[in-house]
Amino acid sequence: MDNNNQENNSQQSSIQFRRYLVLALEYWYMFTIAIIIAVFLFIYKGKFTYTKYGVFTTVLVNKQGSNPELVAGGLYLGGGRNLSNEMGLLRSYDMISKVIDNLNFGVTYFLDNRIGYDPELYKKAPFIVQPDTLYSQYNNLSVHVEILDENTFKLHIPNFEYENSFTFGQKIQYKNFSFVINKDSNIFNQSNINKKYYFWFNSHASLTNFYKNSITVEPEGDQSTIIWIWIQGKTPAKDVDFLNELVKIYIDLRLSEKNQIAEKTIEFIDFQLKGFSDSLRQSEDELQYFKQQNSINLSDDGQNLLTQLQDFDTQRKRQTLKLDYYKYMLDIIKNNPDDMSVMSPSILGFQDVILEQYLANLSNAIYEQKVLQFSVKPDADLPPNVIKDLAIDDLKITIEQHVSQTIKYTEGAIVELENNIRTIHQEINKLPLAERQLLQITRQFDLNNEIYTFLLQRRMEAGITLASNAPDVNVIDKARLETIMNKGREGGGNLPKLLMIFLAIVVAIIFVIEFMKNKIEDKSDLERLTQIPVLSTISFNNRTSQLPTLKYPKSSISETFRLLRTNLQYTLIEKRAKMIVVSSTVSGEGKSFISSNLAAIFSVTNKKTIIVGLDLRKPRVQKIFTLDEKKGVSDYIIGEISYEELILETKHKNLFVALPGTIPPNPAELIESNKMTELFERLKTDFDYIIIDTPPVGIVADGLLVGRKADVFLYVIRQNYSNKSSVKLLNEVVQSNNFKNAGIVFNGVKKSVTYGLKYGYGYGYGYGYGYGYTYGQGYYDDENEKEEKKNIFKRINESVISKVAKFFNK
Repeated sequence: MDNNNQENNSQQSSIQFRRYLVLALEYWYMFTIAIIIAVFLFIYKGKFTYTKYGVFTTVLVNKQGSNPELVAGGLYLGGGRNLSNEMGLLRSYDMISKVIDNLNFGVTYFLDNRIGYDPELYKKAPFIVQPDTLYSQYNNLSVHVEILDENTFKLHIPNFEYENSFTFGQKIQYKNFSFVINKDSNIFNQSNINKKYYFWFNSHASLTNFYKNSITVEPEGDQSTIIWIWIQGKTPAKDVDFLNELVKIYIDLRLSEKNQIAEKTIEFIDFQLKGFSDSLRQSEDELQYFKQQNSINLSDDGQNLLTQLQDFDTQRKRQTLKLDYYKYMLDIIKNNPDDMSVMSPSILGFQDVILEQYLANLSNAIYEQKVLQFSVKPDADLPPNVIKDLAIDDLKITIEQHVSQTIKYTEGAIVELENNIRTIHQEINKLPLAERQLLQITRQFDLNNEIYTFLLQRRMEAGITLASNAPDVNVIDKARLETIMNKGREGGGNLPKLLMIFLAIVVAIIFVIEFMKNKIEDKSDLERLTQIPVLSTISFNNRTSQLPTLKYPKSSISETFRLLRTNLQYTLIEKRAKMIVVSSTVSGEGKSFISSNLAAIFSVTNKKTIIVGLDLRKPRVQKIFTLDEKKGVSDYIIGEISYEELILETKHKNLFVALPGTIPPNPAELIESNKMTELFERLKTDFDYIIIDTPPVGIVADGLLVGRKADVFLYVIRQNYSNKSSVKLLNEVVQSNNFKNAGIVFNGVKKSVTYGLKYGYGYGYGYGYGYGYTYGQGYYDDENEKEEKKNIFKRINESVISKVAKFFNK
C-alpha cells in the first residue's frame, strides 16, 4: 500500500510538473515578447550609462596626548585630537559648505547629446555663465544654449517655453533669471559652433548635502591615525578639486586654532608693554637729567634700601600683572563666553596648575562640542552636543569661581606688598633729599626696565611659537587624476533584473488569465469538480460529416466512440434493453452529435438501435441524418401518426430514428404523458439500445423528466465551451434526481500535442483514455480529416511544444 501511495504521489508530481511546463510553453510567445522588451530596454538604457570613478586622498592626523600642549614660555595650545571627531569634522556640513564657497560649483555645464548620457563639462565648457548676485536665479532648471557662430547663440528655457538669440557678453534677464554668458577664450573654437549645451544653477544647500552624502571618511585601520577620504562620481576632475580643497580648508582650520591662541597672547603682552614702555622712557629721562644736574651717588644705606624696595616693587608688579591676567580671564568668561582661546598663566611667569587643568578640559570639551554639532540627530531625546554644552557651562562656572577667588588672593598680596613698601619709604625719608631723589628715580627706572625686559622675552617666545606653528595634519596622498579608480558602469539597465521583472509580469498575467478562465479545459478540471466518472473523451470533429463513426470508421474519433460504447456495455451488462439519455447544460455542447454517433456505433455491432429526438424545442437530429420528415414524437403523442410511422429506418443497418416532430407549445406535458411512457416501454421491446437526445437541463426541465426513466444518464461537457458552473449544475441534478449510472462525455477535445504531455498520456491525439496509448501517424484512417486552418503563429507554437513533448516521451 505504501509503495502504491508513493507511486501515485510520484505520478501526480510528474503530472503537475508537466502541466506547468506545458502552460509555460503555451504562452511561449508572451515570454519571448517579455525577453525582447527587456533586451530592448537594456540596449536603450545602455545609452544612458556612465562610468563612475572613485577619487581618494589620505591624511595623517598627529594625535597629541590627553594633557594640554605647553610650548616655550608656557603657551597653552589645547589638548589631543580624537580620530572619530576629526572624521566627523571632515564630513560636516559647515566644512563642506566652505569648500563649495571656495570652488566655482555654482553653475554646472553639460553637452546636450539629445539621446543618452550627457557628460558634465567641468572646466571644459566653451562659455562661462556669470550670474547676477542681485537675483536669486532658478536652481536646477535647465537652460539650453546652441552656439550659432562666434558671436551669437540661441538660448532656450524649456520649462518656460522661452527662446531667443543673444550675443556673447549680453546681459540676459527673464523672470528670476539674470546672467551674462561670455566665451571662454581658452576653450572656445570652431568645433563648438552648431553644438548644443545646457547648464543650470545649483542650490548651495542642495549641493552641500549632495557632497555630504557622497563623501566617505574612514580610518586606514583600528590603530592607525591615517584617514582615507573617498568620493565616487561621474566627473573625476571635479571630485579631485573638491577633495583637495576640503583637505586644505581642514588644515587651515587646524592651524588657525593654534594661531588664534598665540595671537591673543601676543595681543595681551603688547597691551602691557605699551604701558611699561611709556613709564620706562619717562623714568630713563628723569634719571639721566638728574645725574646731569647732580653729581651724587647712593650711600651704603641708600643702596641697601633701594635693593629692598626694588624687590618689593618687582613682586608688586608681578602680582599686578597676575591680577590683570585674571581680570582679563574674568572679562572673557562674562562678556565673551564663546571665545575661550586664552593663554596659559605660565606665559606670564606664574603657575596655576588648577587653572591650567581647567583650561585643558575646557579646550577639549569645546573641540568635541564643535564636532558633535555636525552629527546631531534631530529626533534624539537629548542630543550629545546639548549634553556637551551643559558640561562646558559647568566648566566655565568652575573657572569663573576659581578666577574670582584668585583675584581676591592677588589683591590681598598686593596690599601686603604695598604695606612693606610704605615701611621702607619711612626709612628712605631719613636720607638726605638729593640721595632720596636719586633713589626714587633709580628705583622707578630699574623696576620698569625689569618688567619691560620680562614682557619682551615672553612676547618673543609667543612670536616664535606663532611662526613655528604647524598643523596637526599632514597630507600623505593628494587627490589626483592619476590615481582615480574605475568603479564600473552605472545608470543603465540591469539585464538580469529587467528579465526577472518582465518574466514575473508575464507569470502574473498568465496567472490572471488562467484564474479568470471559467471554461472546462481538460479532464483534470472535471476530476477536480465532480465525482461523476468521465466515460470518454471525444475528439473535436474537423470533418463535414456529422456521423464520422459511420463515414470514417477507422478514424481516431470513431475509436473514442467505441471506447464510450465499451464503457457503457460494462455498465449495462445485466440490462436486456438499454435506455441511454444524453443531455447537457446549454445548447452547442454537442449532445445531439454525441447521441447520433453513439447510436451509430452501437448499430455496427448488430444491435438494433434507435435514437429518439426529444429536444422538442430545438431539434437537430433530422439535420444530422439528413431526413426531410417533419413528423415525429410530438405528433405521435397527440395521435397524428402511428408507431410505425414514427420509427424511421436509416440507410444504415440496425440504425433507426424517431424524430422530435412538430414543435409543441407544451413539451414538458407531452414528455410526462402516459403515452410517452408507453412509447418507452414499446421501444424497449423492439430495440436493444435506445438513445434519447433531450433538451439542455440548464435551460428546461425536459431532460430531467426523461433522465429518471433512463438506465444511463450521459452529460455532455464540451472543451473550452462549457462553463465550470455546468459541472456544479450536473452535481445538483444527479444528487436531487438520484440518477442511475450518471456519466460524463468530454466532447470537442481538439488535437493537441500538449494534452498528452500535460497529463502523461503520451504524444499524439491525447484523448485521455487512460491506457497510455500513443496514437501515431498512419494507425488510423485520418487522411480525409479536414485540418483546422492555422496561422503561422499557431503552427510555430505547436511545433515548439511538440518538440518538447517528444523529448519528454523519450
